Amino acid sequence: MANEIRLYITNLSRNSARVTHLFFRVESDLASHKQLDLDLPLAGSEKGFADVTKYVRGTVQNHVMGGAWQGVIEIRLGFVVAGTSEPRPSPWFPFKVAAQKGQVVEVISKMPYIAVDLRK
Repeated sequence: MANEIRLYITNLSRNSARVTHLFFRVESDLASHKQLDLDLPLAGSEKGFADVTKYVRGTVQNHVMGGAWQGVIEIRLGFVVAGTSEPRPSPWFPFKVAAQKGQVVEVISKMPYIAVDLRK
C-alpha cells in the first residue's frame, strides 16, 4: 500500500522472544510518546513486521508547521524473552522523518541495524 510505513523486526538470537509493544517519540519532545500494543512472537532467526504508519503520523502531527516537518523520531521495542515473564525495553533507535501536507514522505534509519542483547 502506498504511504505505508512498515517496521521489520528480525530475531537473530537462538532464543525466542515476543515483541509486546512499540514506543514512539520525537527526539526533542519526550512528551510526544505514543504506544502500539503488539503480540508478535519471533522464534530464533524469525522475521516479523508491524505497520506503524498511524503511529509515526500521530507522533509528529503536533510538530508539523506550515504543512511540513523534518526531524528525528525514536522507536523502542518492549519484549519478553522465552522462559521469562518480565518485559524488557530495548534502547531508543533514531529515524530521520520528513512529513509534508499530513503525509510522512520519508523515513530513514540513522543506524544500519538495531541490536539488543537478550542476555541483559
